[in-house]
Amino acid sequence: MRRRKLFTLAAGASAVVCAAFCVLWVWSYLPERVWVKILEQTTAGAPSLYKAIAEFLSRNRSRPEDKELLASLERAIGKFKGRVKNLSLAPEGSFSIGPLGYFGVLMQVAIVAAVTAAASRRTVNRTIAENP
Repeated sequence: MRRRKLFTLAAGASAVVCAAFCVLWVWSYLPERVWVKILEQTTAGAPSLYKAIAEFLSRNRSRPEDKELLASLERAIGKFKGRVKNLSLAPEGSFSIGPLGYFGVLMQVAIVAAVTAAASRRTVNRTIAENP
């Protein structure tokens, strides 16, 4: 049971680190044209996502604050899109993620490796215990 909690914690930490460094990457350097285009395409489809989330929440234990939280999410994504669109673009033909981006990729690889090693070790130990 303790290992399961540790594994879940490590997987959650990995997801949080990934999301945090994605945000830091965008804020730390000039965005590439392709990423700005992906951002525009993704946010263009966001209203469908908001509608689907609202529908899901209305069918599954809806709470009074759900509408306000969805509106807050919509505003936050709109602000983020505005910030990115106001940044100067990286030079044509470059692919720059900046120092924080490289550090983030390195940290993500290390966390994924640690979680994979822990899961593999657990599987091997359980298999050995079950087949003496």
